[in-house]
Parts: sequence; structure tokens; C-alpha cells
Amino acid sequence: MISVDNINKLPVIIIKKIISLISNNRLTPDYFQLTQVDKRWNKYCKETIHFLEFNNCSILEFSLLYSFRSTSTLSLKICKTNLSNLSKLITSLENLIELKILYCNFITLNYNIENTLTEFINKLKDHPNLINLELGFNQIDLRLFNELKTLVSFPEYFKIKLTINLMTSDSTIWIINEIIKGNKSIICSLDLNHCKLGKESNSYGFIGFSRFSSILKTMNPLSLSTLDLSYNQLSDESACVLADGLSNNKSIQTLNLSFNDIKKQGSLAIAKSLSINNSITSLQYSCNSLQQEGTLAFAEMISLNQSLTDLNLSNCKLLLLSSSSSSSPSSSPQSVLSDSILITSSSSSSSSSSSSSSSSSSSSSSSSSPSSSSLSSSSPQTTTTNTNTTSLNTKTELIGNQNQSLIGITFKNSLGKNKSLKSLNLSRNLIDDLAVEYIASALSINRSIVNIDLSCNRIGDQGATLLSKSIAYNENTMITTLNLSSNCIEDSGASSFSDIIINNKTLTQLDLSINWINSNGIIQLSKSFEILSSSSSSSSSSSSSSSSSSSSSISSSSTLSPITSIDFSCNTICHRGAKYIGSFLKNSKLKYLNLFSNNLEALGAIKLAKSLSLINDSLHLTQLDLSSNSLGNYGVSVLANQLVKNNTIKSISLSQSLITSIESSPLQPTASSTSTSTTSTPPATTTKTTTIINNSNNNSSNNDVVVSDGVLSLVKLIKENNVIEFIDLSYNSIGAIGAKEISQALKSNKNITNLDLSCNSIGDVGATSIANQVFPFNNILSRLSLYNNKISSVGAKSIVDNLIKNHTLFTINLLANNIDNELLIPITKRLEHSLPKN
Repeated sequence: MISVDNINKLPVIIIKKIISLISNNRLTPDYFQLTQVDKRWNKYCKETIHFLEFNNCSILEFSLLYSFRSTSTLSLKICKTNLSNLSKLITSLENLIELKILYCNFITLNYNIENTLTEFINKLKDHPNLINLELGFNQIDLRLFNELKTLVSFPEYFKIKLTINLMTSDSTIWIINEIIKGNKSIICSLDLNHCKLGKESNSYGFIGFSRFSSILKTMNPLSLSTLDLSYNQLSDESACVLADGLSNNKSIQTLNLSFNDIKKQGSLAIAKSLSINNSITSLQYSCNSLQQEGTLAFAEMISLNQSLTDLNLSNCKLLLLSSSSSSSPSSSPQSVLSDSILITSSSSSSSSSSSSSSSSSSSSSSSSSPSSSSLSSSSPQTTTTNTNTTSLNTKTELIGNQNQSLIGITFKNSLGKNKSLKSLNLSRNLIDDLAVEYIASALSINRSIVNIDLSCNRIGDQGATLLSKSIAYNENTMITTLNLSSNCIEDSGASSFSDIIINNKTLTQLDLSINWINSNGIIQLSKSFEILSSSSSSSSSSSSSSSSSSSSSISSSSTLSPITSIDFSCNTICHRGAKYIGSFLKNSKLKYLNLFSNNLEALGAIKLAKSLSLINDSLHLTQLDLSSNSLGNYGVSVLANQLVKNNTIKSISLSQSLITSIESSPLQPTASSTSTSTTSTPPATTTKTTTIINNSNNNSSNNDVVVSDGVLSLVKLIKENNVIEFIDLSYNSIGAIGAKEISQALKSNKNITNLDLSCNSIGDVGATSIANQVFPFNNILSRLSLYNNKISSVGAKSIVDNLIKNHTLFTINLLANNIDNELLIPITKRLEHSLPKN
């Protein structure tokens, strides 16, 4: 390790390079400490650091930073600062280009903060190089807020991001109007969330909001590109007013209207304005209420608008089908934007059937109607045009009448031919297996959508089958992320994704968490991976007959499934399904696998470990979550011993795995090992290693206490594995004995940077072991969680005494322990500096 004295003997150019490499030219508390160690470092920092950042701290004096000539960015967030001194600092930073001041508490010595703020803003205006300015305020005093009107005098080359949160005064929007009207070129981003702008129509604030909409409509071009009006209680009337301004606006690209009170009429107005507007690319509209008319309006808008790339309609009461109460034609939704769309929708359905009958390709028949995929038992190739037409008529009868399916048909045709939308969020809309047919049919011909979120609906097995087939057999699909979490999907629905695994080449992330999938669904999916592997082998053999073996291997690797992330958490695949996980891992590029809460138990861990042992050389997996599976000491020991040999997994989660520090009786095997010995046996090396360690730990004062196989195997994993960087052992019963064993292993570990030991009852003894064994010797660990571990001030004192010897740890979670605040203060201060005070 290089000492400070040795560093200072290096040439200046080398020292500058060191600072640049280890800091990425950002100033951190390390460099304040370095200047205290040796004053010569101060000079080198001044010439190297480009980014000054202060978060959640009190900084009243800036004199140390006045000579940082190379600094181009200064950021203060949630800080208590002296406005006059900050003004002097900004003046001294001649090369400053970007300034961020967010949610700070300003103080002044002369008690005239209004004049001080005015002077501060003038200093910003006169700065020779400053261009980008970001200001954020929470419940700013109205007197100070009025001073912001001086922003009008800023030169036009300034780009200002302004955030005003939690301001409920009617004057808020009026002051914003004055700034934008006075200088339309400076504010590029405006965030007014939680400001209650949608008050009653006769209020002073509503009149100001109307003026704001008028500015958006008439003052073009504006520089305003981002507008956030979320959490503002916007009503239908407010939305109609805003929509009028958006219709002719050509500057806003990102619009957030989430969490308001916009219902049918307001949604109609917003959809109509977006049908005309060609500048908005992202719309966040979650937690409003579309209802039938609003859903139809947005469906038509999707067809007309060709600029939107991101649309969030989560929890919007999206109704693709009418309710049974509105069965009369008079109550059916009518066209609200363009009659031509509805005509196109009707003709498109019939023309789709006719084109499907005239086409001989299998891909066209798969996308001809919403229910074509659901009637196909294996693939769309067997589905005929007559079947499609009959199925559509049957579905229309189920809905009630032709008008009631109009919304779904319009949505299907609009989304199907849309060419701009990349991300679509339809989660939490109670979409069922009937409504999802229209979405599936649209996805079977859509060529633009990359990410689609349908989580927290109720599509069931039939809906999952329709979606999987529409994506699998659309040769032009661009979908990479599909979220179907919490959708009442069972085994048959999960099995349908075999089509995607075998045929699709784009999907990389699949979320099937919180469903009703058990081992049968996993077995069927594993078979699809095996089919993919067998087709790869046949392709490889045919390739080898006409080319070299090297090109054959390339052909083989290219047929691996592109899926890199699968989330099966909160299902019930059990130990029977765990046996087949190996097929997933062997025949794909899977890097992330989540099996949280799947009732694997010890036998499931054994089978998973065996699968890993068979495919260790071809594994791509880097993150594995096995939390909340009741693996027990025996299951964890078998799995951990297998992971010792693994060279790809960097993150392993074993939270809530029933790991204990000691065995209940050293003379008898655990219940899990007894029950599983007849079914599956761990590798011989695992059993021998565990037994030897157990015997070696039998020399404690209590001869009945033997350290558990689970803890000992984790110790071995920490000592011998050179890849794992994160281990989650929270919510177990590792205790003080287990903490002591793990601490000794961490003493020499060179790769683990993040360890979670929350809720393990390690107590003061365990905390002292960690402080004494880990802090002075481990120079890799950077994050440690000891949350809720029955640690008192005794254990905290050991942490304080040893933390000064550690140079890398910057986060320790000690919440929910019985520690005096007086001891937490030095711990907090120590973590602010990564070098000891000498």
C-alpha cells in the first residue's frame, strides 16, 4: 500500500493522473481529507477537479474552493448554506458552466434574504461562462418566490430547469407566467408537482392556469420542453384548458399529468390535442380515469399521433370492452376524434380476413383477428381465415353487440399500425382475457414497441397464450421487455411462452412473477429450451458437413435464446420444478434469475445445485435470488459448496432461508438432511468438508454446540469464491456465532463489496467480531447492513473504535438497533471520509 509520503514524492503529472482516475474528476470528501494530510494535494485538486457536489449537508464556508479554476459543475442538494458566501464561490469559479441548487435552506447574516437572493440571481446572470441552471424549491417563501421574477432579465442563451414543489398559493402560476412571458427562451424544464393548480374554476389560481395554457398556445417557439403537472388535482375543466394550449404547442416533448383527477371529458380533450400535437414524445398519464369514451379517444389518438414514443396509461380505468350495464346502442361510445378511424377499423377487420385468405404465408394468418392465436393449438399455421372470422363474430357476441367491441377494434388497429411508440404501460387496468385479445392482435403486427407492461391485470392463461403467440410469430416485432407480473397465469399460460423461447429473437426480459405457476409450467418451458438446443445441434452438425468446426460453433451459439432476465418470484415451482432450471441456464444467455418465494426448500436447493454442477462451464448467470424458500442449513450448505466452483454469479440472495448458527444436536443429522438422503445426495466432497469443519469446531466450552453446515458452507464460499460481490443473508438466525465465523472469512476476502446481515440477532458480540475482524483488514467491503440486530451501544463502541482503521466502507445500516445517538454521530462523520485523520 502506498503511503501519503510516497505519493507526494511522485511527479506532479502522475499525481494529477491518479486524482483523475480515482475520482473521475469529481470532488468527494476524500480530497478535503487529503488536503489536511498534506497541503500540496490542495493545489493538485484545484487543477484537476471538474465537478463539485454536496448532498444533504451544512456548508456555510466555501473559501477552500475559491481557487478551483477547472471546476465546470457545482451541485448542492438539500444543503444548508450561506447565500452570500455561495455567491462569492460562484463568482470565483470562472469556468463554471452548470449550477444545480436543489431544495436548499438559505441563510443570510443581514436578515434581508429577499435582497440577498436578488443579488445572488444577478451574480448568476453576469457570470461569464454559466449556461445551465437548475433551481429546485420546496414550499419556498412567497417573498423569495417573487424574487425569481428577476430570471426574466437573463440572457437568452441560458437554459434553466425550474422545480417548484408543494406551493399551494394561487400566485405560483402567475409568477411562472410572468417569467415565461417575459423571457420565452430561458426555461427549458418546469416541474410544478403538488402545487394544487386544479382548483375550482372561479379561483384566482385557475385563472392563472388558463393564462399559462394561453402562453403555451400562442408563444411559439418556446424553449420549454419538459412540463410536470403531476399531483395537482387537475379536474376535467383544468385538463380541457391545458389541452387547448397543447394543441398548437411545438416545444413540449415530455409531459407528466399523472395522479390527477382527470376523467372522461378531460381525457377526450387531452387525446384530441395530442392527435394534433407532433412535438410530445413522452406522456405520463397514470392514475387518471379514461373510462369508455376516454379509452376510445386515446385509441384513436394512437393512430393519428406519430411522435409519441413513451405512453403510460397505468391505472387509468382503461376499458377495451363495455360493461354489461351499457348494452343499449344509445350508451355505446361514439367516435370523438375522427370518423375515418372508425371506418378504417371496421374495414380493416374485414380486409384483414380477406388478405389472410389470399395469403399463403403462415405469419399473416396469425395476425388477422384478435382470437386467431387462441384457437390455434400449436402454431398459427393451422389457423384458417374462416376460423378467424367466426372467432371474431363469436367474441363480438360475447361482448354484447358490435358497438361494444368498437373500442377494442379501434385500439387494435391503431396500435397495430403505429410506427412511433416504443414503450407502452397498461398495468393495473383490470384487463381480462377478453380485452387482451385486441392487444395481442395489435402486437402481432406492430413493428415499433420495445417495452410493454401489462402487470397487475387479470389476463389469465388464455391471455398469456394470445400474447405469447402474437409476439413469437411476428417476424417484425421489436419487443425486448414483457412484464406480465400478477396476472393469474397458471401452468398452461406459462407453457405457452415456449413459442417465444423457440421462435422469437428479440425478447430479453420476461417477468412472470406473482402468478400461479407451479412445476408443470417450468417443465414445459424447460422442454422448449431443450428443443432449441436440439435444433442448434442439428444446425451445427449440418453446418460442420459443409464448413469448418469453428463456423459450426458460431452457428450453435447464435441459436441460444436471447432471454437474459426471467423473474419467477412468488410462484410455486417447488423442488420438482427446480430440477429443470438447468435447461433454462444451459440453453440461453440468462444473466438474471429470480426464484424468490417458490417453496424450493432443501430438496429444491439440492436439485438446483446439481443442475449448476452439470453446466458450470456454459453458465452466463450473474444474479440469482433464492430468498424466502426455506432452504434450511442443509439446502444452503449443498448450494453454497457448489457455488464455490462457480465463476459467473456475482450476486446471490439467501434472505429468509432458515439459516441458523448452530445445529440443534450435533449427534443427529438435521431433519432436512434425513428426509432428503433417500432422494438425493449432495456431492461427496460437500459432505466430507462439512463434517471436518464441524468436528474442528467441537472444542467450544459447550460440547453440545456445533456450528451449522449452513454457516460453515457460507464461510467456505466467502473464503474460496473469487467472483461473488454481493451476498444477502438477511432475515436468518445467524447469530453471534455465525457472525464470528463469517467475520473471519471476510478478513481476507478480496471481492465482496456488499453484505446484508439485517435481522440476524448477532448482538453486541457479533457486531464486535465484525468490527475487530473486518474493518481493520478488509479493504474491499463498501456497504454493510446490520439493520435490526439487537446491537446496543457496547457493540456500536467497537464499530466506532475500528471504523477509523477502514478506508473503503462508506455505508453502514444500523437502524432499528438500541444505539445512543452520541455514538451514531462519530460513525456518520467517519463515513463521510474514506481516509483516517492522521
